[in-house]
Amino acid sequence: MERRKPKLLVIGHARHGKDTAADMMKNLMDLDFTSSSVFVGQEAIWPQWGQERYSTFKDMFEDRVNYRSTWANLILAYNTPDLSRTATEMLKDNDMYVGMRNKAELLVCKENQVFDYIIWVDASQRLPAEPKTSNQLVVEDADLLIDNNGPEVNMHIAIGNLQKRLHEEGFDVSYEPLEELTEDDPSFRIYRDDPGDMAEEVTVEGTYRDKAGNPLPYRDWTDAPEDATKVLDHGFFKVLEVMGSDQTICNSARMSYGRGTKKISNDAGLINYLVDHHHTSPLEMAEIRMHIRMPIFVMRQWVRHRTANLNEYSGRYSEMVPLFYVPKHDQICVQDKVNKQGSAEPMNAEAANIVEATIRVASEEAFQNYQYLLDIGVSRETARIILPLNTYTEVVWKLDVSNLLKFLWLRDDDHAQWEIRQYAKLVSQAVMEYFPLVFAAYANARETTNLSNEEIYALITGDTSNLSKSKAKRVIDFRQDNLG
Repeated sequence: MERRKPKLLVIGHARHGKDTAADMMKNLMDLDFTSSSVFVGQEAIWPQWGQERYSTFKDMFEDRVNYRSTWANLILAYNTPDLSRTATEMLKDNDMYVGMRNKAELLVCKENQVFDYIIWVDASQRLPAEPKTSNQLVVEDADLLIDNNGPEVNMHIAIGNLQKRLHEEGFDVSYEPLEELTEDDPSFRIYRDDPGDMAEEVTVEGTYRDKAGNPLPYRDWTDAPEDATKVLDHGFFKVLEVMGSDQTICNSARMSYGRGTKKISNDAGLINYLVDHHHTSPLEMAEIRMHIRMPIFVMRQWVRHRTANLNEYSGRYSEMVPLFYVPKHDQICVQDKVNKQGSAEPMNAEAANIVEATIRVASEEAFQNYQYLLDIGVSRETARIILPLNTYTEVVWKLDVSNLLKFLWLRDDDHAQWEIRQYAKLVSQAVMEYFPLVFAAYANARETTNLSNEEIYALITGDTSNLSKSKAKRVIDFRQDNLG
């Protein structure tokens, strides 16, 4: 029997990845779809209402946010008396309906068996749900779920599994079974990214080839993205996106008192004032988004800065890659006797060699045991609990400029652990590059020393006996640095 294309409904909350999933299915399975908003706009809104008010469909479509109730009423009229009309008409020329939100419409479509499968795309562990006034549907309305709480590779895997399932059920989804390669196969050695780019080779286990025997492009998450800066032994740092500028911050600040003073020459002074007096709201109007790979123990310090948006690689959804941090000899130090959370001087070379070997052997053994647990069927979320804190993780991290400065105050500082300072230096460089006036104000503020009355008295008299150890050190350091 000739295969036919499946008829799919893709639902979920706003910004949870419905369109992304639909695009992946379109490319992988050769399925067609169009936005439901575009479809009903063309079929119902434009001919009945829009063309009398707008010169083009594009103008009407871009202005729809100002007429949501009008659009809803016209769509309801289009679907009366048959609530399945939008879905039925759309699927005449498309394979997917993306974005249904009305419960009554869904129930009628189910009754009429309009769809072969209803798929829910879920990102509820990292993004908020829509209110019920906007989306009446819930995950229980779907037949299948695509999890979008982890990295994008998980969606690729889920959609690949869906493609295989649909193929096995007799649908036309452009599925071609793949042959697994072995290490003995001469095609086992393949290239990253574009197969035509022979600049860098990589050997991988358990990869695949097509029916013609050609190796498929492979990209492991351990590969650093292009233009990333290497940190530590296997880490990296890369700025992905910058929103706003010094001027954005100034314009936001001037909203507080109108547009009376708007001279470019005042920008540096205004930003200095904001930083010095801790007026953070304008500084929160600009952001930097970064992609970072770091050891888990560094990540645990990093997430103490809680006013941020982040998404981390998940050992529940994906296998952890055997990639771990081993410090160099000059960073293998003895415990500080005063600072209970800090290090003192480096260990001697012989002792550092023993420590390095101990860390490496323990890490390798932990990953061997981790793989053993996976091989005997233990779940990923349980198997990962034996992995050490020096295992590398990845995170996409977005923070506004105000909280970036707070991060730098603590982490780009001699009191911070050496490993996180290597990343903080790159965060500092990013702020300096994209927000030079803010960085100059921050640097100036860092050079300012604020002493308490008792510290000032000790500085004048030279008597630090009544101070705590930390305050006494501040006074002594200040005297040495400034008074000689």
